[in-house]
Amino acid sequence: MILLGSIIILDPAVSNKIAAGEIVVNPASVVKELIENSIDAGSSRIYVEIYSGGIEKIKVSDNGCGMDEHDIKLSYLRHATSKLKSFEELSFIKTMGFRGEALASIAAVAKMIITSKYKGSAQGYRLEVEGGKMKSFSAVGCSDGTTVEVENLFFNTPARKKFLKSISKETYFVNETVTRYALGFPDISFRLVNNGSIIYQTAGNGRLLDCIAEIFGFEAVENMIEVNEKESSWILSGFISKPFYTKGSHKYQYFYINKRWVANKILRKAVDDAYYTLIPKNRFPMAVLSLNIDNHLIDVNVDPTKNTVRIKDENKIIEFIKNSVRKNLFKSRFSELKTFSADFKNEKFNVNKIGKEETNGKVDIKEENFQLKMKYLNNKTSQIKELNEFINECITDFSKKDNDNNIVFKEVQLEYTAETPRVIGQHNASFIICSYGKDLYIIDQHAAHERIKYEEYSKKENLAARQLVFPKKLELSPSQTAVVDELKNDLSELGFKVEHFGGSSFILREVPVFLEKQTADVFFLDIIDELAEEKNKGRKIDKEDFIKKMACRTSVKAGKKNEL
Repeated sequence: MILLGSIIILDPAVSNKIAAGEIVVNPASVVKELIENSIDAGSSRIYVEIYSGGIEKIKVSDNGCGMDEHDIKLSYLRHATSKLKSFEELSFIKTMGFRGEALASIAAVAKMIITSKYKGSAQGYRLEVEGGKMKSFSAVGCSDGTTVEVENLFFNTPARKKFLKSISKETYFVNETVTRYALGFPDISFRLVNNGSIIYQTAGNGRLLDCIAEIFGFEAVENMIEVNEKESSWILSGFISKPFYTKGSHKYQYFYINKRWVANKILRKAVDDAYYTLIPKNRFPMAVLSLNIDNHLIDVNVDPTKNTVRIKDENKIIEFIKNSVRKNLFKSRFSELKTFSADFKNEKFNVNKIGKEETNGKVDIKEENFQLKMKYLNNKTSQIKELNEFINECITDFSKKDNDNNIVFKEVQLEYTAETPRVIGQHNASFIICSYGKDLYIIDQHAAHERIKYEEYSKKENLAARQLVFPKKLELSPSQTAVVDELKNDLSELGFKVEHFGGSSFILREVPVFLEKQTADVFFLDIIDELAEEKNKGRKIDKEDFIKKMACRTSVKAGKKNEL
């Protein structure tokens, strides 16, 4: 029950801390807000330095326009901004920030020092704020631009501080944040330093490929396809990976709308649909794509993080993105075909097989003829047809139906005896049909083989490793590097011996004996990505998790025909 006269106006110190909770949730969110301020200041160089994952200290320096005495004194107050003066301007926002809450939110929950000098001024100024209150202000000598130092984050909100992740996880989050801006602004030089060591530094020469090379390595660059398409007032530019160069998750896909990184599952689906039938299941392409559209067609004032954007005519734009990606994929594939056989008149090279038709001496490429069409070869003979019908009848007989009249299959456990089941055949390249006594059993070949592999790997205390005759050189992203550095000992116990080779390069010298040489490096990178995802969810990774993933990946897959 609310008593009369119980409603009060919150003290500014309390309301500032509440507002900070929407914006400042971890060190990465602090880095995000400070980078956006630096971008809006017209910087061509932004340096980010963190200690202990940013929990102990964060330092962001730029060479932007800087602040004078008047502006620096107002900068840490709520809703103090130079980027927005009226409500109408919200429809045409071109800056990264506009709310005027970032520095106020950071200052409310940390110790913050701002040192800034306006270009052309004779001197700069130093402002120290702690817990939202000014501690000191003085004139100092410094270079043009602004430096913001944030120390002892959440010192006055212990309840929030205890929910921070480990130092390695927070470092991972900061790495991802800086990477997003480095790829989105290739004309700005970004440097990321962790505990005094440079993780990477981009050139800031405006070439996106150079940024990709610095962050993901030269192998990624060699497998990139440029995208540059225009329709109406929409422009899509960037790079996508070739179909055979894929990753184990979506984390290597970066999408930007008017240079603003966005978390949009619909954009991701548009790219996935463009690659449909071109890449294996559960594999995903790399992509760094930027969409430029009129500002009045988007709304960035959706949430405090500004990572969510509403788009007008979203379905049309999604179709434009999908068609643009697919168009450039097939352009690239045809270009590669020409490099293999430049003589198209050679009879050994049947152009009709790839959908090429001669029309007045010009080549017309039929896109649909490039698509890989999955066809099942069942019912090719009466014998197979009879077997399929018989199996389907058996499935129906051995099953029961739920309340919605849907078939629910029974799972049975085969008891071990000296008698060996007699294999009858394989159904749909996925199920092994066998008889055992008077019963008929339908066995999922992938699940059965996965269980066998799991038992085999689990019997060994340490997974045996074999040395690679030709060690593999790997270029890891900053996030992958952080995971490898933390789990190096665990990976060694699991059969992987990896050594740092300088910068973001590593040498893979040993792999588990069960792993094929040809796929060792791909498998290793996929596992690192999966472990990173699991750690981000707060799960502790152990050998049991690795063995399960190893068993799944090394077992026979559904759809593979077996000689029985």
